[in-house]
Parts: sequence; C-alpha cells; structure tokens
Amino acid sequence: MRDYPGSTLYTESELEALAKPELQASALQARAMELAAFIHWFIETEDIPPIAQRPGSDGLTGGLSLVGWSAGNLQTLTLLAHAAKVPEKTRTLLDSYFRSFFIYAANHTALGEPAFEGLYSPFRDPTLTSVDAIVDRFLTWISSYYPQEELAGEPSALGKKLIARASQELHVTNPSVDPRWTPTVSRMSSDELKSITDNDALLRSQILLEGIQPSVYKEIIHSGLLDCYLTDESGTEKMIWPQLKVKIIWCDMDVGDVLWAAYKLRGISEEFIKKHGKGRSLEVLNFEKTNHFAHWDEPQRFTEFIASVV
Repeated sequence: MRDYPGSTLYTESELEALAKPELQASALQARAMELAAFIHWFIETEDIPPIAQRPGSDGLTGGLSLVGWSAGNLQTLTLLAHAAKVPEKTRTLLDSYFRSFFIYAANHTALGEPAFEGLYSPFRDPTLTSVDAIVDRFLTWISSYYPQEELAGEPSALGKKLIARASQELHVTNPSVDPRWTPTVSRMSSDELKSITDNDALLRSQILLEGIQPSVYKEIIHSGLLDCYLTDESGTEKMIWPQLKVKIIWCDMDVGDVLWAAYKLRGISEEFIKKHGKGRSLEVLNFEKTNHFAHWDEPQRFTEFIASVV
C-alpha cells in the first residue's frame, strides 16, 4: 500500500484530497488507477501466463488473483468500482488475466455501512481516551480468538449474538486455554510486530482512509460489485471482466465487526441480484477456526485454502 515502507509516500495534496469530503471519491479513483497500472506492469514484467483450461481437467491455470485483507479492502475494492475508467488497453488485458478477487476479513467501513449498534470496538469505546490506549487495545482485540459463529439467522439475532460474543475473548474467559487461541500479537516478538506495522503510515494516511465518508465506500460497493457494466456502441450492457470470480473470506473466530460485514455484504449482493437480475455473484467462504490473522497463524493451511478456491 502507498505510504508504507517500500512504497511511495503520499504527497501533501494527495493527503489533503483524502481528508476533504468533496475530493475523497476522486482520491480513491486515483488509487484504483495506480493499482490497475501496477497489475498491468506486473503481468508484463513477471511474464504471468493468461487464464487457460488446465489440460485434462475442469480446472484453470494461469491468470492472477487480487486479495485485500482487512483495511486493505478500502483500496482494492476501488479497482472494481472504477473498472470502466481503467485505460482500455489495461482493461482488455485483464480480461485474459483477472481470475479472482478476494475480500478477506473486511469490516463494515469498506461497505459504507454502520456497525451493528452496541457491538464493541476499541474505536467506539468511550473509556479509551488517547490514541495510545486505543492502539494498544486494538492490537489485542483484533488478534484475539472468539467462539466460533455462523453467518445465519435474522440480522438482529446475529447482531445480539455478536455483541455477547465480543466479551468472550478465549484467553480471557479461559486463562489456561491452548496457546493457539491466545492473541496473535502476544505470540509475536517485538521485532516481528515492528516488521509488519508502521505507526507513521497509520497516523498519516490510514486514519484518513478509515474516515472517508461512508457514502463514498457505499458507491464503491455499488459500482464494483452490483452495477458493474459498460454499455457498448449498440446499447448492450456488458459486465466488465465477466470471468472474474469474487469471493468473501471470513474467519469464524474473528471479531464481530468483520463477521457482521461479511453477513451484510452477502445480503446486499443477494438483494440486488434478486431485484435487478444482474450483478456479480459473490461466493462466501468460511476459513474455519481462525481469527483475523489467519494467514499469519496458519500460513500453510491458508495458502492451501486460497489455492483450492482461486
């Protein structure tokens, strides 16, 4: 992501655009164009093979997939939302390469939807009155393990279960719990934690991305996943990147905000397709017995899981 070590810092004017409500939509469109340009460059530089039928099987080979994790979805989703504005050469190239798009552990912010009322988050905790206190609590909260839950039932019933579940961090309710159920960050060395976090980027730009108007993210979901079509010269609507498979990955021991987002996004998609008879079909996949850091805690199983559904 931009602004993190190894990438390019945002300019002052770019940060200003992320902060100003009237410029936020265009600022995110610019991120989409950057991402499209990078993928185009990567395909050509790394000599990525195009999507093709795997010989002797029903499966595919080649192509590429894009995975947004957690707050990373705030930017990866912009690529789908602004696909119609991607330069034609790149958009056509991706017809042969863009195989799947993963929305992994997104929260409600990426949907432009509110959290379920009463559901706990350090960012909604009135007892935490400083940035340091919020960050400290956030790291434990987001990397804890919670009782497994299903995305089932009426919204209010699920929301109430998630509220109750928020106080059931397994290492707190059962101090002698198996070490695998302790918060991921508590099992990282200080060097490991430092290597994957950057407080400067968090305070400089990530906080601005989190604070963008919900209506902007809601429109991104609408344009990217629901009304994702171009009209050709004959007036016919055609889906952009029709081969692309969109998949939501959620982990059933993750925090309530993430489970609520997966549940809501599935419902938004199903309702739109039922009403309008079009839109991208979303496949919702549960990576069982894992938390928000599934790829860190179980890298082998996570990689095999992704490979099996890509």
